[in-house]
Amino acid sequence: MERYNPDSDLPTSAMGVMRLMPSKTTEIATFAKQLIQSVKSGDANPLELLVMLRSLELVSELVREEIGDNVLTEAEKHSEKKFNAFGAIVERTELGTKYNYLGTGDLEYEQLHAEAQTANRRLKEREEFLKALKEPLTAVDSTTGEVYKINPPYKTSKSGVKVYLANVK
Repeated sequence: MERYNPDSDLPTSAMGVMRLMPSKTTEIATFAKQLIQSVKSGDANPLELLVMLRSLELVSELVREEIGDNVLTEAEKHSEKKFNAFGAIVERTELGTKYNYLGTGDLEYEQLHAEAQTANRRLKEREEFLKALKEPLTAVDSTTGEVYKINPPYKTSKSGVKVYLANVK
């Protein structure tokens, strides 16, 4: 429960802070635009904001991992699978279904799976070979005798910044 501090309008608990966050799509869009504008105008340090955003991501991950059962229990109190709660539409649903085909005893599947594993391994090995090329290479097809040129792969990348949160002193 939120504790009340009569000397301040600021929340005194983690849930109180969460309740200050935008929750409707229009509020979220406005909030995001304000943060972006603060950086673009030079009023906010982009690295500080990035660290804060990474912190929020980690908080979200940690909390969601731990409260999943509580969330499902609370959602099951509603008779409908889809319902409104706290300004959002909430839906109880299966979040993922996995099948273990290797346990079926299907010999054809097992053969195809083994072939796919071998092909994937060979493909990765070939990709490593191609990555190591620094200049074009002339090759001969062992089946047809055709001479062809192998070029190094075209590499693209995107520069960015990674954030690792630590207790830096």
